Amino acid sequence: TVLVDFTADWCPTCKTNLATAIERPRVAETIRKNRVVPILADFTDRSPEIDRFLASMGSRSIPFLVIFPGSEPGKPLREPIVLRDAITESQLLAALEQAGPSCCPPPTIRAAQLP
Repeated sequence: TVLVDFTADWCPTCKTNLATAIERPRVAETIRKNRVVPILADFTDRSPEIDRFLASMGSRSIPFLVIFPGSEPGKPLREPIVLRDAITESQLLAALEQAGPSCCPPPTIRAAQLP
């Protein structure tokens, strides 16, 4: 499961989302528990790559969060979950729970494998 936060320094709503919804203890715990990979897509200086991606997702503006749910090998990919504009902590938690955990557990390193 991957969460991509499209944001910019000049975006006041993005900063509000960060303070009131994204950087919250319950959200951090859910991300950790579900092994979600958070990615920041910084749009401060505009980017043609981000412009193209936003357009492909049916958006031209930020803030924009998209969660790509994990899927098990051999199973179809699930639809991304999109959160636009101002969001609440409860909306983000619900979307993360809907997405579920990343499909693959992190690798286990045994003491015998260490150099």
